[in-house]
Amino acid sequence: MRRVLQNLIIAFTVIFLFTGMFLYRKSEYVEASGQYTSNITIRNTSPLELENVQVKFNGAETVTIGAMQSGEKRVIEIPEEAKPAVTVQVSGTSDLAGKFAGHFSGRITDGTEAVIYLEEDMTLGVSSNVIDD
Repeated sequence: MRRVLQNLIIAFTVIFLFTGMFLYRKSEYVEASGQYTSNITIRNTSPLELENVQVKFNGAETVTIGAMQSGEKRVIEIPEEAKPAVTVQVSGTSDLAGKFAGHFSGRITDGTEAVIYLEEDMTLGVSSNVIDD
């Protein structure tokens, strides 16, 4: 019984520490910018039309963009539930190049931009100006 109690105390302590570290990390981004980020930009620099483009914030809140033409850019409003945004995942498909995805975490500001581009091997890549602190 005593061994079980010790294991429970250790488990709760570990969970508490990880939760505290996560919340502290989120607060660092808020303090650095002075306010919550309100939007990011998604840009399609590839010559292909993209379909089913989705942007996921903090691994939970998803904004669906749908189709994007070549050269098109969209400014995406970050949902209130996802503020402050510390991670962004961009994904979608194209008839010619298949699926694409990119995952970024770090300091996300109003100037954050994700660029979807065509790589040399004719697959789609995603890059971003997110600074990983």
